[in-house]
Amino acid sequence: AYWNLFCLGQALMPLIEDTELAQAALEPYRSLFPAEYMGRMRDKLGLAAAAEGDAQLVDDLLALLAASAVDYTIFWHRLSQAVAAQDFSPVRDLFPDRAGWDAWAARYTERLAREDRPQAAARMQRTNPRFVLRNHLGELAIRAA
Repeated sequence: AYWNLFCLGQALMPLIEDTELAQAALEPYRSLFPAEYMGRMRDKLGLAAAAEGDAQLVDDLLALLAASAVDYTIFWHRLSQAVAAQDFSPVRDLFPDRAGWDAWAARYTERLAREDRPQAAARMQRTNPRFVLRNHLGELAIRAA
């Protein structure tokens, strides 16, 4: 995203008189975006405060989701329910790579143990959508209307 913003800035340079000011305007993005991103991912995982290893936990989860082609929305909703119910089997069923899921889930459960479980579940349920409009269904609704 930073590279895209930089390219946009380059394209706008003929319209901007002060190139140093334009470049300086992009710099806060480098520190703000990663911090905001990790904050939002912690909310999705029900984690209240930052801890060492959170970034690796998130990166490994995203890699596992991609490798297993798991539906992102369904995963987050089921994970929210699993934390509330303390039963991860419905989430595990989403993954063809059970060993990969089990390894990640063990690390996540260990990390989650440092949190207040009901508050973590509530944070997740506020953050992770229950429903997401699928493009193909939205298009059908528009055509029908």
